[in-house]
Amino acid sequence: ENLCQALSINCHVVHVDVPSFSKEHGLGEEEAARILRYGAFSEYALSRGGKVVLAHHMEDQAETVIFQLLRGSSLTGLCGISASRVDELGVCYLRPLLNIRKSEILAYLEREGQGYCVDSTNLETEYHRNYIRQEVLPRLQEINFAAVPHISRTAAQLSEVRDFLREETKKAME
Repeated sequence: ENLCQALSINCHVVHVDVPSFSKEHGLGEEEAARILRYGAFSEYALSRGGKVVLAHHMEDQAETVIFQLLRGSSLTGLCGISASRVDELGVCYLRPLLNIRKSEILAYLEREGQGYCVDSTNLETEYHRNYIRQEVLPRLQEINFAAVPHISRTAAQLSEVRDFLREETKKAME
């Protein structure tokens, strides 16, 4: 909010009650928060042109792939986060930083003298995704420093395979 104010950029803040939504719908708080967050994004974006740009980075991609792998996901889940997608309301979500390491983003912000916020809940390892972020990824990087880019590249390759299979299936059905 302070940055937007300093740069004369409109800032729209939405407050939601994650615990109540979670309990009411029988969801974990992570999933409830994601649903409410994307609902707020979609609602606001529809009134402003229908596009949302998100700051997911390469570590987010690796976390997602590992999370999906642990859940026994399908090929689509193992493709991780897509660089762009359109939701059921027609809102376009763009993730231009997916191929950028978090450390590169933080180094850029430091060079520019730009502060940033850290969501304190990201440090709470009782949430599965945070456990992967705080415990699993660092251990994997001890085995191979390039684990994160390798996982990210694998997700991109699996996305190509998924898209190929979809296209070939469509052709075969026709």
